[in-house]
Amino acid sequence: MRITRTLGWGMSGVLALTFWAMVIGACDSGGSAGPAGDSDAVDRDQIICDTSADCPIGKFCSPEKVCIDQYVPDGDDEAADETPPAPTRIFRVVPEAQLDFGDVQSITKPEADVAIYNDGNSVMHLYDINKLEPQVDNPFVIVDYMEASIQPGASFAFKIRMEPRGLGEAIGRIRINNDSDNAPQAELELRANVIPEQGEAEIGSDPSAELGVTFDDTALGTRMARKFLRLGNTGPESSQIVLTSAYLEGQGLAPFTVEYRQSETVIPITPDTPQIIAGGQSIPLTIFFMPNASGDYEDKVVCEFHTDSSEQTETYMVPVRATAIAGPVVMLPTVLDFGAVAVSTTAVQDVKLINNTDDATIDIRPLRLYGLTNWLSFYSFSENAGGSISLAPREYIEFQVTFKPAAVTDYSAELQVESNYQGMTFFFPIVAQGGEANQKPVARIAQTSHGADINAPLTVNVGAIQEFFGDISHDPDGNSANLEYLWSLNKPAGSTASLIPHDEAPIVSVRFDVAGNYILTLLVTDELGLQSSPKNVQVLAVAGSSIFRIEMQFTGLTGASDMDLTWILPNGTMCNESLANAAGSCLAPAGAGSLQISACGSASQCTTEIITHANAPDVGNYEVQVRFDQDCNDPAPLLPDCNLGFNREEADANLYFYVDDVLTYQITGEHFDAAGDMRAWTLRRVGGLWQPPAPK
Repeated sequence: MRITRTLGWGMSGVLALTFWAMVIGACDSGGSAGPAGDSDAVDRDQIICDTSADCPIGKFCSPEKVCIDQYVPDGDDEAADETPPAPTRIFRVVPEAQLDFGDVQSITKPEADVAIYNDGNSVMHLYDINKLEPQVDNPFVIVDYMEASIQPGASFAFKIRMEPRGLGEAIGRIRINNDSDNAPQAELELRANVIPEQGEAEIGSDPSAELGVTFDDTALGTRMARKFLRLGNTGPESSQIVLTSAYLEGQGLAPFTVEYRQSETVIPITPDTPQIIAGGQSIPLTIFFMPNASGDYEDKVVCEFHTDSSEQTETYMVPVRATAIAGPVVMLPTVLDFGAVAVSTTAVQDVKLINNTDDATIDIRPLRLYGLTNWLSFYSFSENAGGSISLAPREYIEFQVTFKPAAVTDYSAELQVESNYQGMTFFFPIVAQGGEANQKPVARIAQTSHGADINAPLTVNVGAIQEFFGDISHDPDGNSANLEYLWSLNKPAGSTASLIPHDEAPIVSVRFDVAGNYILTLLVTDELGLQSSPKNVQVLAVAGSSIFRIEMQFTGLTGASDMDLTWILPNGTMCNESLANAAGSCLAPAGAGSLQISACGSASQCTTEIITHANAPDVGNYEVQVRFDQDCNDPAPLLPDCNLGFNREEADANLYFYVDDVLTYQITGEHFDAAGDMRAWTLRRVGGLWQPPAPK
């Protein structure tokens, strides 16, 4: 007897039991064993059934409740006696073909659901599952699977667990054996990408964001108060917090500053220079309180960050509170800030020192400067601040502090005020920066945009128009964009040449109208009024015409096949065989010289085309084009060979550029596969000289 588990309708995955039994017939009175013959009893090899669904494929349940080969109506019910449809078992699995776990952290063991459906009308049986690959150390584990029978329209679900064996891509494949009609050995691919453990970072602080940083009563004029805010990552060791910014929400409206320091060196925190806080680690932020008036102050330290598992910027805020009270001695301004001062330049600040009490006379001993960074010798007092002074209540003294930096660096110091008031010494901060001394700008002139500085005399033809680019001039202080320009032109007798558009433009043009020597001069001035040394360029204009000739020679074509040569002026005027008149001339605008063309209507006529441009001006980019115009090796272009695509040819072309009959440039070996192919190059004429052609 074989027992199988059968899944049926409405059973929510609960297994019901169906029995397939081999019934053994009883022995007859003669002691012989065999089929019952015409007996109503069941033969030994017959299978007991309730419906045809309990029978193997191709068999039917008879009225006697046994599986038989041919359907027999019982005659009791006409509708029930209709011939049933042919039994089918249709296998379908979800997900189809591939189960992808995606990224799996190495310490996790995710599970995924797999469902098998019977889309047929007969019971489908599931057998064992074979793991096809990998054969060794397979990370995919089959969970809750068993051999089962699935009723029509029902399904069977199980899970597959991914247990990482190492980092990187994991690929597996299983075979689900069954007795379906369509996929008796269905295969399912399994995939996962195992990545390192990624714990979740968690930001925290000491003091906490709830308590905040609090400064007790701070007397004006006492030493600058400071407290620490420690930012930490309370996540696992493998997690990271990327701190990209730390600033005060009030942006200086309250007298707080926040800095990250290492050995008293300020380290900036920016998106380009973030601070990484690993799990279990922390960094200290220093918060300074420097009030300039008594009162209560509030602000917030804003920390912007993201974690290693997300690029989304998050914000962590810690409140800062302080109370400032008026001290017995007050300096105005409370922080002496010189700002940036150029090296070897002297800056002066006025200072007022006040007895802030109502009833006490305070003796002030000689004032001293104490350098915190660099050295105090760069500061000096005015004469009336040098001796001991006695200040009555609310009385004050005025003096000056001078600063002359010797180097480009940051300076800081303290003004120390010793008094007899309860033996107190007061400290007032002084800060300054030594800046670069203003340097003279450098005037430069180029023939092209962003070109090299001209360091040799130029020669041009009379009538040539030349551009000069002064915008390559340089300010060593980094303010080149603020330079001002002044051009001048020394020209030969009879010349009416001028600077276009005007003599203060960064880029000017000059038309050299007569032969002779010209001298172009440029001066540039920076935003502080410092002027450069003059930059001079000598230009020699010579009389004579210039003949520019382009020859195109092509091979590989016969019959009516043709190549076309086209010359395009900077203003868009074109010259080719289609635009030339009967004399072979192309119309050129005034001042653009003259154009002549010798062309071929087809390969059977000639294989060389020539365009000649006399007295071309220096006005911009010229363009030469070569085009495979027509592919037809038959001399009669209307014959079918041309129109129906037979006898196609390919072409090769060479270009030769002559200046006053001297071969100057050449382009060879250009191959054209089919009609319509085109190549183009640009050329410039600078100072009467043709520059090399460049592919367009």
